[in-house]
Amino acid sequence: MLSVFELVKLYATSGHDTVGGGVRGISFDIKEGEFFTLLGPSGCGKTTALRSVAGLEDPSAGRIAIDGRAVFDQSNGVNLPASERGIGMVFQSYAVWPHMTVGQNVAFPLEMDKRRRLSKREIAKRVDSILNTVGLEQFSSRSAHQLSGGQQQRLSLARALASEPKLLLLDEPLSNLDALLRDQMRIELRRLQKVTGVATLYVTHDQSEALAMSDRIAIMRNGVIEQVGNPSKIYHAPVNRFVASFIGRMNIYDTQSAASNNEGLRAMTSVGEILASSRGSSTMPPSAVAIRPEHVVLSRSAEGPLENQFSGTVDAAVFCGEITEYQIRLQSGAVVSARRPSLDPIPVNADVTARFPAEHVIQLR
Repeated sequence: MLSVFELVKLYATSGHDTVGGGVRGISFDIKEGEFFTLLGPSGCGKTTALRSVAGLEDPSAGRIAIDGRAVFDQSNGVNLPASERGIGMVFQSYAVWPHMTVGQNVAFPLEMDKRRRLSKREIAKRVDSILNTVGLEQFSSRSAHQLSGGQQQRLSLARALASEPKLLLLDEPLSNLDALLRDQMRIELRRLQKVTGVATLYVTHDQSEALAMSDRIAIMRNGVIEQVGNPSKIYHAPVNRFVASFIGRMNIYDTQSAASNNEGLRAMTSVGEILASSRGSSTMPPSAVAIRPEHVVLSRSAEGPLENQFSGTVDAAVFCGEITEYQIRLQSGAVVSARRPSLDPIPVNADVTARFPAEHVIQLR
């Protein structure tokens, strides 16, 4: 449904081209009905990419096609305006029209659509249908400014979907909501996307949002894409140190030396020798090995002569509800973050053993 090839958009600073939030030759595709997320820190270029797809930025080079039709192609001089690209867009701000009712907000873009020229009856039918889909049918006659934040966000989404776009673009649409409502809207937004079946390009800096909602995620940094994959692949098999540290929490230890055998890879680190039985993403020796805090096994005593078992002391324990986060200082001086259920707490200053199951040790290049 969307194909982006070698897209470049650079911004000038003091007369010289620099990335500065731009993009440098990125390529990705979105399948029909897919929920695809551009994820990365502020200034990585994700919003520039979305705005280029929308026709709100003029790229320097590359090609963008929607449903097989080129909407931007620098080599052939193609650059269609946003109104001709068949997209719907929801911004970070709700951007609803407060002087209109809910129904009028949804109807307005249909009334302005000169290509389809829908009758009043067709518009009313479409408005009723989309308001029912987003759960706002009972508010059709209410003034838009009387809606709650979550309702305004759903109205903004309804307005974007009203014209039945081929592609939906969402630019951090949940960032203005409070934490509880944001969690609820994640579920609601994903449900609506599945119901409508519209291909969706979503932009966010929130890792948990991306993991919870996406079919696939592209991790961006400094104007380039570092890794593309489904949420599980991105989380459990990051390709490099940046992706590993950006997605969730991660213990990362540089390798001083490494050698492979039938058991896997043995790496010497500041913690000690660590065995990684999982395959790495390359035949090259890893520059570091890593393990998620939830995979670190804490116990009050050693469990026999097991691999990857290190003695240490609890430096800090932070209660987080169902889990407690621990900071362990090992005898080597290295620090390990670990998580375990709060029902069986370990006190600060307690002696513990931290074990890294070899199947959960990740090799990073």
